[in-house]
Amino acid sequence: MNKDKEYYLNLFLIIAAPIVIVAGVLFIVIPIGSSPIDSSYAVAFGYLLICLGVFIFILWLIRILTTRSNNIKGYRINNAKSSKSIQLTTIKGGKDFKRFCNRYVAEKCECDVITITVLTGHRIGGASKSHGEEYYSSIVKGLAYINEKNELIENEIRFTYFLDNKPHMNFLNIDKLSIYKFECKKIKDSKLYYLLKIKRVKDNRFDEIVQEQLKPIIKVIDGISFKFDRVFSRYEGHLELENKKIEMSLEPDRNSDNTTNSIETYKKIKSDFKSFYDTILKKCSEGIVKWANDWKNDDDEHEIITTEIEQRIDKTNTLPIDINGNEFTIYFDDDDLFLGHTIVYYGNIEDEKYSVDIAG
Repeated sequence: MNKDKEYYLNLFLIIAAPIVIVAGVLFIVIPIGSSPIDSSYAVAFGYLLICLGVFIFILWLIRILTTRSNNIKGYRINNAKSSKSIQLTTIKGGKDFKRFCNRYVAEKCECDVITITVLTGHRIGGASKSHGEEYYSSIVKGLAYINEKNELIENEIRFTYFLDNKPHMNFLNIDKLSIYKFECKKIKDSKLYYLLKIKRVKDNRFDEIVQEQLKPIIKVIDGISFKFDRVFSRYEGHLELENKKIEMSLEPDRNSDNTTNSIETYKKIKSDFKSFYDTILKKCSEGIVKWANDWKNDDDEHEIITTEIEQRIDKTNTLPIDINGNEFTIYFDDDDLFLGHTIVYYGNIEDEKYSVDIAG
């Protein structure tokens, strides 16, 4: 049923139920007519109205619970005849969206429907649009899964689905570190699987993996504890240098837990932080001075110079620094130079090349 029709029907039911019940009560408590027979008919009619009102309320309640259940299930399959006639439907999917999904499945996916039991990862959600697609898509990552041969595979697996409601990003209701049975199709020439139907299940074969994932991973470097953030796959620590509260993150090498290069860069930055920081301030102010004058208020006649910028962005109390191997990124508060945007400095500890950008 059309979403608007669903809404107005539910609204009608929840309004009609109390009105009918109240009308029934009035027929019972207010005497109508002079004879006892007339009164008995009124009372009977009143009870009938009350029953009708309760029935309408129960009908409304069933519809609400059914809608919520469908939201949890997300995509449904109509596969009564064969795997080739799969029809995708979503709660908020318009006709154009459904046609797009059907076409995508027919053209981009392999024929067979696969059922995989999956332990989801730490990061759920996010959306992107690429390769000329009409709709945004989201990725669901699994830490481990049970394949069609009933084998437990402790390896990453990824699923995707499209989002119809672009402004509000109508994501499936999927929780992290939870177990689901996914019905899906393999996307041709890809490691991705296209989601058709989801169902939350229990499977104790994942228990050890879940318990391991819940354990904290900590590295202690020069007396500072860095805790591994499983959502962003990096180590994070807090320290204080030159009266600055530093929020430091250390990125491991790609597809590895090895953070040796990031740790070496961190130690070089920390060993002479004052000299390092003063140099970054100077380079950063030189990189944005022209932009600062372009952004200033038309009523402001004075020219902004680099020393003023240094003083203004040096007011930053908390300084986030992300380190990825030899490269590092520092985020400065703009002190309203760019209407509240963040000043981002990109550098490399091994050379003097750098760039500055405005973000946020």
